[in-house]
Formats: sequence, structure tokens, C-alpha cells
Amino acid sequence: MPSETIVLNGRIPSKKNEYAVGNKSFYIPEALKNRLDEIDRDMRKQWGMRLPLKHPRAIFRFFIGADNKDRDNMETTLLDCMVRSCILVDDNVKSNNNWSTKAPAVVDKSISSEDQETAIIKLFWEDHEEETDQH
Repeated sequence: MPSETIVLNGRIPSKKNEYAVGNKSFYIPEALKNRLDEIDRDMRKQWGMRLPLKHPRAIFRFFIGADNKDRDNMETTLLDCMVRSCILVDDNVKSNNNWSTKAPAVVDKSISSEDQETAIIKLFWEDHEEETDQH
């Protein structure tokens, strides 16, 4: 079974908690947009030119400095980035309906800055699960 490990250094935002309000609507602040773009670039670089996956199994692990992080929203942010980076065809049930595991987060008090945090995504898939045409 093929697999790939994606390692992301730096803060993983809880995107849904970080939207800003302006003119009676929500928007993504520039700093958040820039961080999401960095994550997308890191993912694309590690994934390379492979086709996006359907229904991979995934393990998410976070190495963080504080225990008040929202792991669910960090995982959602990473799933969104994986779609934008063409690692996943989509994050809906039709394209991503397999086991996803959040391994226990490692809270390391020696991590003094969010820039020192790390997220690791381990993906496993069957050869036939690679998408044969781009979305």
C-alpha cells in the first residue's frame, strides 16, 4: 500500500476561528491568507506532480506548545489545504470517506513559539484510489 508523510513546520491555523468581521460579512485576514498560502506551497512541494487522491486513510499528528489548540479545526484547515494543493480530489464524503485518525497531540512546553510547531499527515491509499483525471 503506497503512503506519503507530509511534514508542515509552523502554526496550523484554526481557520474557522480566525475569520474576521467587516462590513457585516466575514473575511480571511491577510496574515491568515498568507499562512494558508505557505501551507499550500509546502504541501505542493512535498506532494510533487502526483495526481490527487480519493478516499485515502489519514493520520494527523500535531506537535504544539500549548494545550488550548483546536485540533478539529486544525485538521479541517489541513483538509482544505490538501484540496487546494491537489493532494485530495475533494474533502466531501464522495471523495474522502475513509478512516481519518487524530493521533494524540504532543504538547511540548519547550516549544516557545508557534513557528516551532509541527503537523504531520500520514496518508495511505490503494493504487486504484489515485484519481485518473484532474478535477
